[in-house]
Amino acid sequence: MIMTRIMPAMLWQTRVVDVPCDTTFGKQFNAQRPNRLYSAPQNAPRNDPIVRCRSIRKQTGPHLGYKPIQIRDEPRYSTFLSGNIIDPIKNLDWVDDLTDDVSVAMLLYLPDTDFLSLLEVKFDVTPTGRIRPSFYLKTQCVLRDSDSFGLWTGLNAALIILNLLRITSIGRALMLHRSFFQAHYIQKCDLVHSFCFILFSGLSLYRRKHAESVLKHVSSLLEAYYSVTDPNCRDQVQNTLNTYFAVLDSIMAEVNEEEIIKLVAYCLISSAFLRIIFYMSAHPRISVISGTIWYAADNMFHFFIVFCFLFSVLGWLACWSFGPEKAEFSTVGHAIWLAFQMLVGEFPFEDPWKETPIQKIWYIGYTFIVFFLSINVLLAIIVEAYAEVKRRVVEVVVTEKSLPADIISLFKIAIARRINKWPRHQELVLHLHATRHFKMPLSTVELQGSSLLSFKDQHHARCLMNFYFLSVGDVLLPQQGKDFLQSKRDEDELLRCIAMLYGIKHRGRDMMLLITHVTKLQARWRAFCTRKEYERKLEIIRADQLRKNTKDLRLRQEALLLKQAFRSRHDMTGDGDDDDECMVMLRSQVFV
Repeated sequence: MIMTRIMPAMLWQTRVVDVPCDTTFGKQFNAQRPNRLYSAPQNAPRNDPIVRCRSIRKQTGPHLGYKPIQIRDEPRYSTFLSGNIIDPIKNLDWVDDLTDDVSVAMLLYLPDTDFLSLLEVKFDVTPTGRIRPSFYLKTQCVLRDSDSFGLWTGLNAALIILNLLRITSIGRALMLHRSFFQAHYIQKCDLVHSFCFILFSGLSLYRRKHAESVLKHVSSLLEAYYSVTDPNCRDQVQNTLNTYFAVLDSIMAEVNEEEIIKLVAYCLISSAFLRIIFYMSAHPRISVISGTIWYAADNMFHFFIVFCFLFSVLGWLACWSFGPEKAEFSTVGHAIWLAFQMLVGEFPFEDPWKETPIQKIWYIGYTFIVFFLSINVLLAIIVEAYAEVKRRVVEVVVTEKSLPADIISLFKIAIARRINKWPRHQELVLHLHATRHFKMPLSTVELQGSSLLSFKDQHHARCLMNFYFLSVGDVLLPQQGKDFLQSKRDEDELLRCIAMLYGIKHRGRDMMLLITHVTKLQARWRAFCTRKEYERKLEIIRADQLRKNTKDLRLRQEALLLKQAFRSRHDMTGDGDDDDECMVMLRSQVFV
């Protein structure tokens, strides 16, 4: 047998006290006089009011001769549900206009899994006469007695160990800040989160280890049920009902306690899930979700202010407009929940003749304002944020690689740091954060002289820089370093081409000899070219000097001839001004 019912189902109700109707029409309706000419009940005498109103106070007096049972300050009129009890319930009006709610409960046992389930179906009666059903099913078991208790214990122990390691790691990181209040808020949240997980896992282990089976309460219930000798004896039936509700109350108390624990576990798991999403922001390739959320948070916050206002107003308008006719919109909560279902595409459309024009207008307005306009605005905000995050990954984060490559690099740096005794990652981050305003590129001198790092010498720091260069690439270098590296690459490519052209090894002995001879040949060629250039310039200088000397000699010869000509004229004429005229002509000749 897969499932068995422990006892017959229990049926109970809670009732309210009737009060005189305080409305004007209610008073007039109750004051009408009977007419003997009419048929019953219009001709009956008026011993009681025709209509009566309900109060919020619970009824504690007998109902059809049976007193209620007090369960958690709630009077319940109960009976075991069977086939022979249905007709009396109908004929005697056990459920009437003063019934506040009716519940049917049943205890079910699953022998294969040793589970005890409580099934309860409840019907709430509203003041307007509308009946709202609700369903409740909770299952209890003793994990200590199951086969999976060892696995569960191991998983909880592993969770505690992992959180202890996490606390140790966070504590080492907090030591660099010298104060808890100077640490980053994410580290503080991680520390509190780890403590909460350890506390919850420890309490769960202790509770499950000392938990008692809920089936022990059922044994006393079965004993009281099968000890009844006279089903018509009210005392024995009442004793059985009291025992049933006592067991039910204890089971419900444990169920409520389990629900609280489950709620706490749900909150912890949800917070861990969100933390995992934000952990992904450590790598640019998988930080798209968290980056999009952070970038669009401000716009989404202001969007949801307007959206919640519109959504609430439309939900209230639906409840106020056609809530009395439609059970789906009977309350504001039901209307808002139905509006949310419409938001994800579940439209409750009915036949056109069943929907009023006001309801159709509301459907059209809701579809346009919320479904089309608001949702597309939200999508536009998210798409814009996603595009900006992707642009930053491409343009700003120039050192990013694939996730597997970075994970392998993490293992490499961990091994290399332990072998070479390099500073920890947190210390390097703290140094880079402290020197983020420096304009000069990072150098081995700066690393070796930093008080936050513990390098023995510049060679020790250079080994770390070489490791990061090999892991990340030349994007870490300044422009001068990139140019130098590019020249080395061009030189290496030239050597490869030479090796391919002459059929020799790229880095063999023949290549080294070829490089040596080519270097000597280039040196001699440069010396020859330098000598030729020197001789050419010297020839030019000599030619210029010769040209100048020739010009000066010609001028002196012309001046001498001119002077002799003027002297001959002076001898012939005897004019004293000829010497001055001769000097002027000489100066003019020299100038020309």
